[in-house]
This record gives sequence, structure tokens and C-alpha cells, in this order.
Amino acid sequence: MNNTAFVFTSVVLSALLTLHTSPGAAQAMAPEKSANAAAMSDSRFIITNIQDNQDAMILLQKAADHSTNSRIKELAQQMIEDHTSMLYSLQELNAAGAGGSTQNALGTTGDAHIQASKLEARLSGASGSDFDTMWVANMLIRDAAKFDELSQAKTSATNPQLKMAITEALPIVRRHRSQLNMLQKDLAKMAIQKKKQSVRATTPK
Repeated sequence: MNNTAFVFTSVVLSALLTLHTSPGAAQAMAPEKSANAAAMSDSRFIITNIQDNQDAMILLQKAADHSTNSRIKELAQQMIEDHTSMLYSLQELNAAGAGGSTQNALGTTGDAHIQASKLEARLSGASGSDFDTMWVANMLIRDAAKFDELSQAKTSATNPQLKMAITEALPIVRRHRSQLNMLQKDLAKMAIQKKKQSVRATTPK
């Protein structure tokens, strides 16, 4: 009797364990968990990018106010308008609870925000061509990273309105990268020409 009872108990326990750990049982919970995770991902993206756009506008205004290069000033003003439009779209999504959250983005202190604050401080200590070179180089780095982030988010985002906002933002960021890249090349040429002129001026005749 003892052996029979032991075998029966073992069989029952094994069946229960199989039921609770079967793929079917796990899959029954997966859709809800997956949807919640996707919504949280959308929400984090919106909040983070609201802050990123606000940071970008501060750096762009810095160039509009302090650059000595008219082309940089013009580009900075154009980019401010573009980022204002992108920021407005994200704020509307956030206010509507896209991604399952209406959390306010103000006060976000992610790595990108910290780096933007550090860059602003460095720019405050620069002037002339040094300011222009530093600003263009760092904005290129920011936009390259942002383009990659948007490209990935376009695939992973689940909210249709967010997907649309990302789709609209991608060509804008691509254009910014192209314009900044051209400016960087022009600044490099100007620096070489300036150096040559300086050498000629100090070379004995």
C-alpha cells in the first residue's frame, strides 16, 4: 500500500508541475505581459525624446546667440523650428497617454540629458571658431545617435501615432546630419586656410 500511494502521489505531482510549466500556460500570460511591456517602451521613448528635444533646442539657441558663423546661425534657427515641431508632436502624444502613460517628462535626468548639460557648459567657455567647431562636432554626434535610435524605434513602437511621428522625424534628422556634415567640412577647410595665412604672415620675406 505504501509503495502504491507513493507512486500515485509522484504521478499527481508530476502532472501538476507539467501543467503549470507547459508552453500553453506560459503563452496564456504572454500577450498581456507583452502588450504592457510594449506600452511601457513607447512611454519611455516619448518621455525621453521630449527631454532630448528640449535639450537640443537649448544647444541650438546657444549657437544662434553665440556663433560668429552666419551659416551656423541660420541652420541653428532652422533646426529650432524643426525640433519645436517634433517636441509638440511628442507632447501631444504624452498628454493623450500614448504608450499608457501621461507622465510629465520634465525633470528627466538620463545620460543624454546629463551629456547635453555638460556640452552646454563647455560651449559657454568657448568662443569664435572654437565654439563653432565644438558645436558642430557635438551636434553631429547627437544627431547620428538620434537617427539610429529613431530607426530602431520605428520598428519596435506599437502606438500608431508614435510610429507616424517617428516616420516624420527620421528625414528631418537625416537632413540635419547632412547639413551639419557639410558645415563641419567647410569649417575644416577654413581652419586650414587660416593656418596657411598665419604661416605666410610669419614667414620672413
